[in-house]
Amino acid sequence: MTKNFPEKRFLYIITPMRIGIDFDDVVADSMQVIVDLQNKQYGTSYKLRDATSFHLEDIWGGTKEEWQSKIDEFLSTKHLASLNPMAGVISALDALKKNGHELYIVTGRSENYVEATEQWIEKHFSDTFNGVHYANHIQADPGQRREKSDICKENGIEVMIEDYMKNAKECADAGIRVFLFDQPWNQGELSANMERVRSWDEIVQKLS
Repeated sequence: MTKNFPEKRFLYIITPMRIGIDFDDVVADSMQVIVDLQNKQYGTSYKLRDATSFHLEDIWGGTKEEWQSKIDEFLSTKHLASLNPMAGVISALDALKKNGHELYIVTGRSENYVEATEQWIEKHFSDTFNGVHYANHIQADPGQRREKSDICKENGIEVMIEDYMKNAKECADAGIRVFLFDQPWNQGELSANMERVRSWDEIVQKLS
């Protein structure tokens, strides 16, 4: 005689969190725009995979000031149409929102980029983020800089998704869980509280 057992059902509970997300090269595919426009305007043939340092003057020559001037132009409102969302980010952020998480942009961009940044966010993610915070790391006056860890602590952000190793380690050292979004310029050993991820799908899985 065959005995039928009741079907087992499992209940998975996701605890809503506040999640901080870097903007450039985590949400927006910024470095690819910089490489493409550099090649187009200056006749070079640089590849994204060769950008093994966050400081482009270290790998492609020129001065820090020259590269900052180029980046200011390439990431301005003039080139907004060239800046695409990262692969998989739209559906991933939608899934995180549906799971009850609060999402905050925490960017090293200075307030000089506010117009371009918020126009782009409005175009692609008009109802996604609960707030946008500028750390002013790209800022002539060092006194205007803020650490991303301080912004996270002030706003109750428990998880930070970042691509710049220095910022990632600083947040991790402050006790914030960090997902380091894999990029050519952030290779190396990770600190405690840090985990390397290679796609937005992977991030959603880990937060589910």
